[in-house]
Amino acid sequence: MRLLSSILLLTLFCNVAQARSRVFMRAESFNDISREELVVKTLQASRSTNAVQNRFARNAQRVSLTLYLLEARRNYDTYSLENQRQLDLIFARPVSDKTFTSSKGDFLIHYTLTGANAVSSVDNDVDGVPDYINTIANYYDNYSTKIYAMGYPAPLNDGDGLFDVYIEHMENSYGVTIAESVDPNVNSSTTYMKLNNNLSDADLKETIVHEFHHAIQFGMALWADSWYYEATSTWIEAYFVAGDMYPVGSMPVLFDNPEKSLSDADDGGYSRSIWNQFLEETKGASKICKIWKNLQDTSSHTNKSVFKSFETVMLNDLTNFQNTFIQFTQWNLATSNYTRFNGSIPTIKSTNFTSESDNISGYIGALGARYSKIAVDNHDVLYVSVNGNNSKAKVYVAKKDFIGGVTFNDVALDSLGQAQVSIANVSNAKIAELYIVAVNTSIEEGDSNDILINYSKLSMPSIPQTSTDDSASTSGSTGGGCLIKALF
Repeated sequence: MRLLSSILLLTLFCNVAQARSRVFMRAESFNDISREELVVKTLQASRSTNAVQNRFARNAQRVSLTLYLLEARRNYDTYSLENQRQLDLIFARPVSDKTFTSSKGDFLIHYTLTGANAVSSVDNDVDGVPDYINTIANYYDNYSTKIYAMGYPAPLNDGDGLFDVYIEHMENSYGVTIAESVDPNVNSSTTYMKLNNNLSDADLKETIVHEFHHAIQFGMALWADSWYYEATSTWIEAYFVAGDMYPVGSMPVLFDNPEKSLSDADDGGYSRSIWNQFLEETKGASKICKIWKNLQDTSSHTNKSVFKSFETVMLNDLTNFQNTFIQFTQWNLATSNYTRFNGSIPTIKSTNFTSESDNISGYIGALGARYSKIAVDNHDVLYVSVNGNNSKAKVYVAKKDFIGGVTFNDVALDSLGQAQVSIANVSNAKIAELYIVAVNTSIEEGDSNDILINYSKLSMPSIPQTSTDDSASTSGSTGGGCLIKALF
């Protein structure tokens, strides 16, 4: 963990609850082994009944096991014969001696009352079925109905029309969803789910909604960008489960590194669920379903760019995607927008600039933003010169007043991505905080951009020139983000 606060959050979270497959923290570094060995050993640790916490067990608690399983499926043919043998054991459907069909007739719950995988035999309604199993079946019926009402299809039918759920002891996970086949020429797979045999009621709800949507996703778009699977399941879990909140521990991954690409998620995509919350609250929840349907309609897995689906869906709805993402960066400044947090609301990290004149640089990933906080004083005009290098660069100035409102001033760039503008009313008598925000609106993966900015409170600076040194860095000092109430 890079930040002490992240370490403390992880420690607290793991102490109060069993770590699920979707713990919202960065994974450890495993530079001494191959990616193949890491995936296989972590999946093995997730199945172990041994509570000893070696580094692979810890990794199993911190990463998305569902995505590790999908990665192993996708790369199975390239793995060693021994690792393939281990994966065959992991992928095999469990065997249970009892089953129960949900009231709707859509879900078949597999369970046992004996051995390590046994569920509690408590049966208060004396119907011959453990209460734990009845509860699981009811939650599947309830939440699947709500998800289908949003326009999502049922998971791909495996032949009998029933979605199979296997209840078993899971030392390092609450539940996982397993795709049964991966073909580069096929964009869907049948799935089944494994669910822990001893979860609290709240954890059952969260895990069922989260993992069931993975099953739907794998039936729609098996070759989508991996991060968006977790971004969507985390969002829909918070959307449907009453009182469910995003653990604050997930947010530093996004808020500490806003300049990184939206797809460059150290946590597997959990923190990017905020993007979906933004879409839900500003464009409607149906927009997210439309994105998945666009991914479903793409014929070749090589074209499964989620970014391009974002653009297509926004354009189809007569919305300019670049403007939508810029609005997202403004929305992130307004931490009061985050209504689903279990704990203190984090803030977007900015770099602080205290001098009267300075330059701002540093590479920004595709769909990323750099927030620079300029100290306010008795100067009433801010002069800004920009060299955005290309048409995908966008820059705006945010001025926060003393009552929490904010005004956004766009810096209009010409065809070369350049501009020289003056921003009035920026003295400390008129505003409380001042930000220059640079945004890379490119939807091409790996398309980073160093948006160069010169500012001055004295006179118009020259347009900055592109450096031949690829190690461009940002001046100023790192500071906390702002607490701006955005007015849209």
